[in-house]
Amino acid sequence: MRRSVVGRAGVVLARHLGEVLRVRTLARLGIDVRVGIGPSIAVAATVYGQIPTPGGVLSISPDEVAEWLGVNGAYWAGGVLAGEIM
Repeated sequence: MRRSVVGRAGVVLARHLGEVLRVRTLARLGIDVRVGIGPSIAVAATVYGQIPTPGGVLSISPDEVAEWLGVNGAYWAGGVLAGEIM
């Protein structure tokens, strides 16, 4: 299994920064935002899309990506289960 270079502390820090961003935006602008955090832009965008409105923070560590996206036997397309990987 490949280990993340960032490590657990980096994931915790990223989530904390996401929570700070959300709280400050709400306090200063009165807007609740969704913050998706992941090891790549594509994963972060997918995570962002799974947060229910009005707002929240969801972070996925590099070690959790395959399981979270359902790569073990199935693939996703457009937010729905599209089929089985052969």
